[in-house]
Amino acid sequence: MMPSLRVGFAGLGLMGRPMALNLLADGHAVRFVINRDRSAVAELLAAGGQERATPAALAADCEVLMLCLPGSEVIERVLFGEQGAVHGGMRDLLVVDCSTSPPLATQAIAARLAAKGIRFVDAPVVRGPREAAKRRLAALAGGSDDDLVLARRVLASFCETVVHIGAVGAGQQAKLINNFLALGGLALVAEAHAVALRLGLDPARLCEAVTLGGGNSRVFQAMIPWITERDERRAQATLGTALKDVSYYAQLAGEAGGPDQLARQVREQFSGAVEGGFGERFIPHLLDFVAGRQP
Repeated sequence: MMPSLRVGFAGLGLMGRPMALNLLADGHAVRFVINRDRSAVAELLAAGGQERATPAALAADCEVLMLCLPGSEVIERVLFGEQGAVHGGMRDLLVVDCSTSPPLATQAIAARLAAKGIRFVDAPVVRGPREAAKRRLAALAGGSDDDLVLARRVLASFCETVVHIGAVGAGQQAKLINNFLALGGLALVAEAHAVALRLGLDPARLCEAVTLGGGNSRVFQAMIPWITERDERRAQATLGTALKDVSYYAQLAGEAGGPDQLARQVREQFSGAVEGGFGERFIPHLLDFVAGRQP
């Protein structure tokens, strides 16, 4: 059995909380920092975690610093702010970023850390909070082979698969492509669902029919509980987060000089939902927005 590690954790939201709890369950010494929402503190302390006052204090007391944050702006504040991790981080500290961010911003962050002797792996994860609790996430990793050896030791606490995509930033590129495929599929489901409602089709029977045909997909299956029972537990990410990810993908497509017509259309749909008051709702509520329902 591998020896335990001193792991710092920043970002204890829907995804970060079960990830940190699994690290503790595996015997790692977890220190954490809280920004605004303190709802996870009692649970983490009861499981054996230790709170630190600032990111700098956190980084001074760990071998691996895990990030699961809303985006690159927050990441930069946690790492480089007035009390940021770089002011306490030891040389050879490894930062493992499980957030979803623009790849160019990720590469710039990694370069700034490298100048201070701090290593970096981007390892955004796919799937949701339920899979995080069950250790069934998949990480799409970018970084050196040597850094991935250490990163895998912590990712193993909540990931069943780690795919090494390439150099730093490649994990984010793969994650954004994956998210665009998923959220683009959700946009298709939402539009088709709105038409089905206008036609008066029975939702359960239609779901059964689509499941048997070429229109079936993992995204469609995740929406069936919502379509038939208004159960949103299969897809616990907010529409605001989805808009951020689609926007990141559209930016990536532009940087690559690739086609982005569909990306712009999907982004417009999610932007409309957020502007319409659905931003804090989970993504199945996109079906309501497209169907003309109120939040």
